[in-house]
Amino acid sequence: MSAADAFPVPVWLLWVRTVCLALSIAGTAVYYGKLDFKRRMRVKHSVLRFFIRAARENRLERVRSAAGAVAGVVKRVYGREFFGIVVVSTMLSLLYLVAALALCGAVSYDWVGLRAEKARIERQVDPLLFATPEAKRREALEETCPVGDHFALPCSFTYSGPQMDQIRAHLSTFDSRYRHAVIAHRQHTEIWILTLQMGTLDGGRGWQALSLLILNVVLDICGAYLVMGTLMALTDAQSLIRMMRLALVSVVVGALLVTMSVSGYHLVSNGHLYGAYAVLAVPLSLLMLGSGIGGVVEIAKSNRTVVRKVLSVAGAALLTVVVTGGVLLFALVPLSDVPIARPAFDIHHPLDGFFYIVAVAAILPTAVGLLCVVLLVAAGTFARTLLGPTMLYLRTVLRMPYPVLITLTAAPAAIAQALVSSWGELHRMLGLN
Repeated sequence: MSAADAFPVPVWLLWVRTVCLALSIAGTAVYYGKLDFKRRMRVKHSVLRFFIRAARENRLERVRSAAGAVAGVVKRVYGREFFGIVVVSTMLSLLYLVAALALCGAVSYDWVGLRAEKARIERQVDPLLFATPEAKRREALEETCPVGDHFALPCSFTYSGPQMDQIRAHLSTFDSRYRHAVIAHRQHTEIWILTLQMGTLDGGRGWQALSLLILNVVLDICGAYLVMGTLMALTDAQSLIRMMRLALVSVVVGALLVTMSVSGYHLVSNGHLYGAYAVLAVPLSLLMLGSGIGGVVEIAKSNRTVVRKVLSVAGAALLTVVVTGGVLLFALVPLSDVPIARPAFDIHHPLDGFFYIVAVAAILPTAVGLLCVVLLVAAGTFARTLLGPTMLYLRTVLRMPYPVLITLTAAPAAIAQALVSSWGELHRMLGLN
């Protein structure tokens, strides 16, 4: 039995030999075989010019120009003025709602029969309110606020009496009971859509549907400014690191917008018809908190006396806490009444996905714009990554003398071949198992 049969050569060593042999052939082929000297130098100079031109083009100029072109397209769609952006965002928001309804088959749905079913649920939830005329329910909620020197006094209900107190007591609990009843219903999404349009026995007609439009418009405006601002910043960026930072920040902010959209419509799908206002109130409260902290810092840096500075800082901090806390309470308290059971979602029932389709459509333009940003930065990163090997090739291989190049490329191949040939002898000599 031969040494090669007793000690087979491992596969990894065979691969190493193959790679080294390929490098040796490549190193020999760099100097173009038997070409004459003039032709060899002419080809070498053309290769040098090609790599130098590629290296210069990798200075992110193309990324900056592409970012400017995409920013121009976005500005043509939305316009440059704030009012124009609001108009376009409003039109797109209405388009999202109409397209989602059409996509879910709402055009051919039996809304007349659903109105009768909604009325049956309202009567079952609270027969007293259902039998009370709408004008009477409005009178029970009507308030009178003092004017003149008594502006500090609280408002009070205009109409009082046992009947009005009873109506107000029923109205205070109707929303929660109605929500639980609708969630348990099979056609919960259709009833929520109808409730957004018609309102319920406790009022709210119009304001609930308006909250969805406001949420869509705000998300679209923020997304448009985010994309345009990021693209314009990319056109002025002088380094790849700055481009990567801009892309990272824009993706994080875009993820927050996506979270707001999905959360708002998820709340609405679960019966919190004012959930869009709640979602908008959270970042608004954080903005107020940041502004308040900035104001407190500016007051602390002012040249006022110590007493005035302490009083001003305390007053500004108290005002910030009260306003921010009030906005958060307004947003979160209505959400404290968690439904007993989540509404069922049936993929074969298209209208069940209506609110989520609108949520995705509301942030779709922002997602497309941020995808362009990420692709541009990825292209710049790829181009800059190629710059390192290019410059290494220019500074080493093309300037390396022929004997040195042959030695560096052929020596590893010779060593690998020697290891393969003497693998059995090495095992027997070193006592390897």
